[in-house]
Amino acid sequence: MAHKDWRTLIETLMTICREEKAFEPMALKVIGTLNDFFDLAATRLSVKSDQGEWYHVMQPEQHDFSCCDALLDEATPATLVRRIGPSQDVACFLTAQLGAFTFVAPQASKTLFESPELFLLVEAMDYLWSQLRKPFVSAAESEARLRSELEETQADFSWFFNQADDLFLIVDEDARIVRANSAWHQKTGAPAEQFFREGFVATVVDADKDKAQAAMDDLEKYGKMIELTIQHHIKNGDILHLRWRVKISHGLYFATAHDITDLYKQHEALEVAHARYDRIAKQSRIFAWEITLEGLYTYVSPIAKDVLGYEPKELVGKRYFYDLHPEETRAAFIKYAEDDIVNGRRFSDFINPMVHKDGHCVFVSTTAFPVLDKQGRMIAYQGSDMDVTEQVLAEQALKSKSEQFELAIEGSNDGIWDWDIKTDKLFLSKQWKNQLGYDAGDYPEPTMRDIFNCIHLEDRASANKQLIAYFKGEKDNFDAEMRMICKDGEIRWFRVRGAALRNETGRAIRMAGSQTDITAQKEADLTLKAQHETLRTLASTDPLTRLKNHRALYEELATLTRDNPGGVHVLAMLDLDNFKHVNDTYGHVYGDKVLTEVAKILKNHTAAHHVVGRYGGEEFMIVFIDTAIEAALEAVEAIRLDVETAYLNQDVPLTISAGVKPYRGEPISEWVDMADRNLYVAKRAGKNTIRT
Repeated sequence: MAHKDWRTLIETLMTICREEKAFEPMALKVIGTLNDFFDLAATRLSVKSDQGEWYHVMQPEQHDFSCCDALLDEATPATLVRRIGPSQDVACFLTAQLGAFTFVAPQASKTLFESPELFLLVEAMDYLWSQLRKPFVSAAESEARLRSELEETQADFSWFFNQADDLFLIVDEDARIVRANSAWHQKTGAPAEQFFREGFVATVVDADKDKAQAAMDDLEKYGKMIELTIQHHIKNGDILHLRWRVKISHGLYFATAHDITDLYKQHEALEVAHARYDRIAKQSRIFAWEITLEGLYTYVSPIAKDVLGYEPKELVGKRYFYDLHPEETRAAFIKYAEDDIVNGRRFSDFINPMVHKDGHCVFVSTTAFPVLDKQGRMIAYQGSDMDVTEQVLAEQALKSKSEQFELAIEGSNDGIWDWDIKTDKLFLSKQWKNQLGYDAGDYPEPTMRDIFNCIHLEDRASANKQLIAYFKGEKDNFDAEMRMICKDGEIRWFRVRGAALRNETGRAIRMAGSQTDITAQKEADLTLKAQHETLRTLASTDPLTRLKNHRALYEELATLTRDNPGGVHVLAMLDLDNFKHVNDTYGHVYGDKVLTEVAKILKNHTAAHHVVGRYGGEEFMIVFIDTAIEAALEAVEAIRLDVETAYLNQDVPLTISAGVKPYRGEPISEWVDMADRNLYVAKRAGKNTIRT
């Protein structure tokens, strides 16, 4: 029997039962109850009997119950039967417990239990039972890891779903309950026997009685499956809302009911949760399978359609498991798999690729185990594949992004830092250390204090002030320029920028940022500033005498009268006497030398805050700021004497005349004109004199 399929086993079992005369009193009544298995495999119960006596299990996706009209046409490894008789005759029966299944037969005959076919079927089904649980646990664990952000929602919804077990009923033609599962007691608070006595319709609320009776009448009349929602009374007086699916066969109503009471109480909240669950459930897809030792599929559960795009009938008996492996690595995969099969290895969580029907790649986590006969010989392999495509792709993407981030950090010219404020733990990139001349092994466990110790002493207070202001929300961002001391003592300029992650109260709990070396920029700025200052000086300085030029003198006068209009200021206009004759006699080179020497005499007799300039030609201007007229006249007289003395023995004597005017608040042009007129008066008076 090792090479016979499930259909052959079941048909053989049926033949044994029919030939066994001792089974006639119990009319070969067979029904699959096993509620735990139904809940786990998400199946529903249907009925099949060529004499109205045999029953078998179908998958829920096959809502078309037409297969009940053929003898066990859809029998699979999920098919399970057990035999029971009238309760009053139980004492006359022999029971056998194999795994999770109980088989009952009259004591007069043990043929059924001695049948190797039956033991082979039960043993295989017992393996299937135990293994079907394992991938679903693995699926929940994998889904929790893959959906960490939905853990709480998933847990809440899973709890609700696990508690909301469906109800199963068989009702006779008189609307009396003849069979109910344990969920009745859990949902209604009363044992199923109460409903056996009172009948099905008796539990329905008055408003729904007609609808329930009409639905049962229509079902009997047309024979098609119906779906309807009915309200039922329960023991504590509450109303239970049940969504029913009902099918009639051979005078019996077979029905499943789903409790939707909470939908009526929490409709909006449950809609959101249900939508979330649907999204999660579609990602936690697992299909079961069985293969021969050669690798040919002998069973594939319907969920394979969702995972791989293939209907089970497209795979069973037609495809080998390795046919779905990518072609480029198929040979190596076959060798690996054959070695496992030959050695009968069990394995779990084996991640491998499969090719979807439409051609794209799907990643599955495979769990598998060998199936042995009574002699311990391996006859098949069973297992399950869980779709982990999204998880694998996410891990690949995360790895890729992590590698990209590491490459970005390594390739960046900026130093990267990340500060856990609560623990004061600090991450410093390799480039950050390189910027300051440190080796990768330096600062193995740095803190923010280590960073502040690297900041130039003169810049620490400013950096700390800006950081505190940012933490308080007084600044939109942290962006500061500071000098830092390198490992070898060199001082370099850096621009440090960062942003903080804040908790619900707005407090900064983590901060990360970058550090850019701006030393070259700073040096360039200083050079540019010096050049700018040089250009500004050149633009305002007479190139010969190095005194302020005409334009700069008026700028100084404008600033003075604007900023200090009430001050005591004196303006002196000075002009060299007979300078044209000096130029004509000695030449312009000598004349330029004279102008330079006179400029030095003017600077020697004025204070640093006074303004001295060449007004034009051989004419000079002195602005005595915050100086009384007497002091100004004394300085001008000293200048006149020095000039006269310096050129007293020349063939062409050189003297200087001056016009002086104290400031009285008049406009600049008027102030200058009045001083210039006084100079003109001094010239008319014989030169080498001063007028005020």
